[in-house]
Amino acid sequence: ALVAAALLATPHIAGHSLEGKVNGTRMVYEAACKHLGVPPSWAPDAALLPQNPLDGTHLRLAGSKYDGGDGDGDEVLRELVRGSYDITADDDALRRIAILPALERGAAFRRYRETYPIRRQLTGACFTADRDSSRLRRILATMGAVLAG
Repeated sequence: ALVAAALLATPHIAGHSLEGKVNGTRMVYEAACKHLGVPPSWAPDAALLPQNPLDGTHLRLAGSKYDGGDGDGDEVLRELVRGSYDITADDDALRRIAILPALERGAAFRRYRETYPIRRQLTGACFTADRDSSRLRRILATMGAVLAG
């Protein structure tokens, strides 16, 4: 009933990016090393190879909403996220699971989570825009991305 009532329905995916998973693993690993009195020897950076496909990529932002004028910062952020994550794919998948017979839903949802595609964060992405914008620079900086130029 909740999925049917939602405009967009997604499973809880916080920490589901590759960077989030590696960071969580790093925290557990470091705590275990400390508890055991063993110096850490694993470098989590190796788990992020190949490099984020967005690292150094120049993604072009065009249009007045990116020019630092009257554009809404929230709308800019929404557009940036839409460019790297298709929320409608999650919505479609969850809706297909929700209409299954009750006895099949749990297994279907488990399969969906187990086969969830690797998602990368916008960290390291480089954007270009028609004009410089301190607002856009701040929005991108919060995500670890930059505005070139």
